[in-house]
Amino acid sequence: MTASPEEFATTLRGGFTNPGSGLELQDIAADQWQIDWQAQALSVSITAQPAPARNLGALTLPQLNVTLTFPDTNSANRQAFLTRFHHYFHKGGG
Repeated sequence: MTASPEEFATTLRGGFTNPGSGLELQDIAADQWQIDWQAQALSVSITAQPAPARNLGALTLPQLNVTLTFPDTNSANRQAFLTRFHHYFHKGGG
């Protein structure tokens, strides 16, 4: 994922899990979070580890390896979460 650790955490704590979202965010560590979504009976663990930056000419883009772990979650609820996740973390493109 193209983001710095700070950008990722800001998005995660911001609009993605805002008070009206129904998502409950818990910080586990500086690079790990737990999200519970009661309406979807879903729990997800998220880890974001820095990866080597991507260099495109003079442009350097920070990279993260992001892992989402869904214990005991059915595929429909997992897909609902991923749709929301992609909506908030998508950065454009063509």
